[in-house]
Amino acid sequence: MDEEIKEDNKQPWSEKEFSYVARQLGIFNGAYMLGKTLPDYVWICRKWLTSWVNSCKKYAIDPAMYISKVIKHSELDRIYTSYLQLHRDLDTHLNVSDNLPRVLAHQDLSKQNMYINLHNVNNKQLTLIDWQFLSISGLGEDLGKLFGVALSQKDIPIEKVDDYKELLFTSYIEGLKEAGWHGDNTLPQFGFYMSFALRSAWEVPKLIKLAADYSIKPEKDMLHEIELLIRITNTQMQLGKEANTLCSSALR
Repeated sequence: MDEEIKEDNKQPWSEKEFSYVARQLGIFNGAYMLGKTLPDYVWICRKWLTSWVNSCKKYAIDPAMYISKVIKHSELDRIYTSYLQLHRDLDTHLNVSDNLPRVLAHQDLSKQNMYINLHNVNNKQLTLIDWQFLSISGLGEDLGKLFGVALSQKDIPIEKVDDYKELLFTSYIEGLKEAGWHGDNTLPQFGFYMSFALRSAWEVPKLIKLAADYSIKPEKDMLHEIELLIRITNTQMQLGKEANTLCSSALR
């Protein structure tokens, strides 16, 4: 029997709602760290991050075709240089991700797929829909997807990106601990940071192409989108570097 979902998720979420979702995600993932059996169906994807990045490489715009038109923009040049470095080490990053503790992941945690149900004051419940990307993934990967999609869809204000990064990770760790896991926080932190950083496989090419188009025919709406993408991709590059540091110092 279908259960009624009693929430309109079109309303903006505050830090409180995002914190709740991240904590519930930690509880969900934490169960698999404490012995819950992972499903073993052959159709469940087991290398989702690798397959997503490979799909981006196949279908995304090639930024090399457009970078010469924006090379005088120092910030775009820095982003592109960091992007190339991140993806030169892609096999290493994906190998480390594949060796993280495995958990069941949703991998499409956009706000339109999440509902916080209030059946009554004392019975709050998170409901997730649209499980077509269901996968067995590394610890923390789903949190990176949540963070990245929320930024791209402007559900998290870009001016508070650092606050939300800390809020989501802290809440996720609280959820893991509530489930009974008290392991090394470096593991989910790497999964979170690298999953988020590798979204650059789609968003950096999009940024470079948009900036190149703007240099030919500037439009106000394009400039706003470029500025947003610069801030998002700067954060991706920053967390990619931090993940690389985690990889070098603690995970190899």
